[in-house]
Amino acid sequence: MYPAGRLDLPSTVRIIPCREWSSVCTGLDPVPGSDHTFYAPNYEVLFDCPILAGNLTIRKFTLDSIPIPLPLKNPEKQTWMPLWRT
Repeated sequence: MYPAGRLDLPSTVRIIPCREWSSVCTGLDPVPGSDHTFYAPNYEVLFDCPILAGNLTIRKFTLDSIPIPLPLKNPEKQTWMPLWRT
């Protein structure tokens, strides 16, 4: 939902996770000093950055010397490990 004709407006999104959840992950930029609060400069960026929240496992790998976190919900070794071998 957005104001008609104003896709250029910035957005701030605050996630209030369940107490049992360990993580909130998204490609949005975090707002400094605000837990689980994220910023999008416009609707396009907001739309293109999914949010994953829950008890997640964060796997980390590097690509061209850039560290990349990969949040996974209920990861099973058989389903995601073969991807790293290809």
